[in-house]
Parts: sequence; C-alpha cells; structure tokens
Amino acid sequence: MRLMIDAEHCQFQPAIDHAVLQLQRTHNTRFPAVFGTYQAYLVECLPKLTLDLERARREGWHMGAKLVRGAYMVHERARAQSLGLPDPIHPTANDTHKAYDGAIDKLLVSCPQPHMTSLMVATHNQQSIEHAAQRLAPGGGATVPRERVAFGQLLGMADHLTFTLAAHGFKAYKYVPYGPVGEVLPYLIRRAQENSDALSGAPQQCAMMLREVRRRLVGM
Repeated sequence: MRLMIDAEHCQFQPAIDHAVLQLQRTHNTRFPAVFGTYQAYLVECLPKLTLDLERARREGWHMGAKLVRGAYMVHERARAQSLGLPDPIHPTANDTHKAYDGAIDKLLVSCPQPHMTSLMVATHNQQSIEHAAQRLAPGGGATVPRERVAFGQLLGMADHLTFTLAAHGFKAYKYVPYGPVGEVLPYLIRRAQENSDALSGAPQQCAMMLREVRRRLVGM
C-alpha cells in the first residue's frame, strides 16, 4: 500500500510537510509507503524538492513524491496581496510547465539515490507526460527504474493518455474522487481549473471516440 498525502494552501502546508516528513522517516525505511505532494506552480517547489531528496539520502529512507501543478492559484495570490507578501506562484503558465518538467528531471535524472526514489506523475498535460516517458525510455537519461514511476489522471479526464501509457507498459492509474456531493464538486472545480489542459483536449478526445465508433461500425 502507498499513502499519498495531498498538498493544501500555503498557510497549512508547513504543518502538513512536517507530518509527512515524520511519517516518511518512520515508515519509508523498507519501501516508499508515504508520498508527499509537490506543487510545481509554487516558486519554492524545486528548492523544496531538492532539499527533501538530499534529506532522504542523508537519513537513509525511501523518497516518495507525487508531482502536481497546483490548485489554489487564485486563493494564494489574493492572500499574498492582502498580506503584502511576494506572489508564491510562478508568473506564467509556461513558467509552471517548465518547473513541472524540471521537477521530473530532478527526480528521474539527478536525484541522489535513484534506487530509493519513487514518483507519481499526476498530470493531464500531454507534454509533461511525454517528457517523463522519454526520460524513462532507453537512453533517456533516467536513473530511477521505470517500475518506480507511475502516472495518474482523474477518472473521465484524459483517458486517451492513461490508456496509451498502459498500452506501453507504464503504471497508469485513474483517480476516483469519493465523498459527499457538497465536498466533491468544489474539489472537481479546483481540479478543472488546475487541469485546463484536460478540458481543452475534450474536442480531441471526442474526435478520437468518433473515429473509433466509425471504425467499429464500418471498418474504416
């Protein structure tokens, strides 16, 4: 079993990080039982990830990381402005994309103990998924074994990416939100805001499904 602890607002995250660190020190001695979540839209993501990788190496426990883009951009910027704090979010979407792919490289290529590092690539962004898959291909530069890397997308979103990953032998998972409607709907709205790539790809998915229906009906 693996326990992946999600990230939250910046004002709560230090307490969550402290709890995750203590759990990892206790339970990640033989395998990565506990994963922490890293939000690539935060400016602090890569320095924080680098620090935790080195701490895991120094203390001798398995590093488990779930990599997401982030879901509280509006809240974080409004809070920072109201308190007179620096914006914690990368200024542009492209900066976040670069940070996400940079974190993939940090985890797969240049981590200090690849045999004790595991990664969940949680994204609907096709370019980032292809970037990780290319790193894991022969000659792609990854030092972390392929079996220690998994990919995850929400149920009903980016199925063409999940199925393609599975067809190529990657560990691919569908994430199923479960709970009261009043709690699940706001969660899904945040995920939709975070994963606009999944929504923008809807026409492409519809076109692929129509082609498949046509192929099954008329054989072409």
